[in-house]
Amino acid sequence: MARMNRLFWVFGVIAATSVSLAAPVSQGPAGGADQLARKLKASVSDGIVKLGELEPWQKKITEDEILPLYSRFIKDYRLAAGQENNPQALLSVEVDFDSLKNYLRFHSTKAGLVSSDPTLLLLLRQEGVQCGRKCQESIVPFKRLMVARGLRRGFKPVWITSDHALSVDEGMEWMTKKKAVGLMQATLGVAAAEEGDTAHADELHYELSTSLLFQGLLGSESFSTQGRLEFLENDSYEMMFSKLMADGFTELGAKMIDWDRIRTSARASSVATRAGIEVTVRNFRDAATFSEAKAALQLKLPQSRLREKYLKPGEIILELKGSEKSEAVTQAIHEVLQMESFSTKGLSMEVRVP
Repeated sequence: MARMNRLFWVFGVIAATSVSLAAPVSQGPAGGADQLARKLKASVSDGIVKLGELEPWQKKITEDEILPLYSRFIKDYRLAAGQENNPQALLSVEVDFDSLKNYLRFHSTKAGLVSSDPTLLLLLRQEGVQCGRKCQESIVPFKRLMVARGLRRGFKPVWITSDHALSVDEGMEWMTKKKAVGLMQATLGVAAAEEGDTAHADELHYELSTSLLFQGLLGSESFSTQGRLEFLENDSYEMMFSKLMADGFTELGAKMIDWDRIRTSARASSVATRAGIEVTVRNFRDAATFSEAKAALQLKLPQSRLREKYLKPGEIILELKGSEKSEAVTQAIHEVLQMESFSTKGLSMEVRVP
């Protein structure tokens, strides 16, 4: 029975499990697959241009992380019927714009962190003696990959050691102890053989497990995600790591926008449902004096909106809806009444909170 976790590759780059690529490209005539790969990569590059002007850190992530793993950001592509081996028969490419935007969203300067020099803890482990040469050869390049990803997103990487993979609670303890805001960890190892899988009994299967953990995002939010991939001898730990980090940071970017929407909605709901503060205006001589006083008060309360709620001879009640508190309204009224235009006209204003 074939292993369910077997990974299939497209043009030497792993196809992300979260996108729906068309059937894998046949190698066909020499160079055909390479030409098609270049066309698909160019489509992703063009898609990034359509996102608009990028900041320098986003451009660096695009060059070093997105384009080398371009197939992760393609939802689907279509070739003309019967032309599977002809890259010139490419009819359409559907770029995953949502994933691109989410992947390019997270950076230390955009995360609402308190620290101006945020620390990202790094933990790299090798598990099991069977991993042998492949794991040992991967350690140095793997460390470079982890450090580079932290630096590109504005963090100060700091290595830690542990004899086991850290749980979320343990990671939080480490972060608190080291005054860090994040943790990136990876474990290299050999996958356990599946029971009854005699067809691949002679193949050694490797695995990579990763996790990302952050705290204090947007002031108070926490995030954690884990990933795991199984692969064969000819595949590289480095490419698997890139794929898992693409999944993790894309998920984090989506979470950031969700948090922002929730906070925006909560603020809007708070303003909409708050009982309006009332301001009673009396002793104005004419409509012009009232209009001038109302306009002057509105200028001093930019976060709120004044509307006329109730009128009777010599008195008008204004309702104020917005984010200003009654203390701020009282102060604004005091400043208006001290203005030369109104201080000698006997105008009065009074705050009332229903």
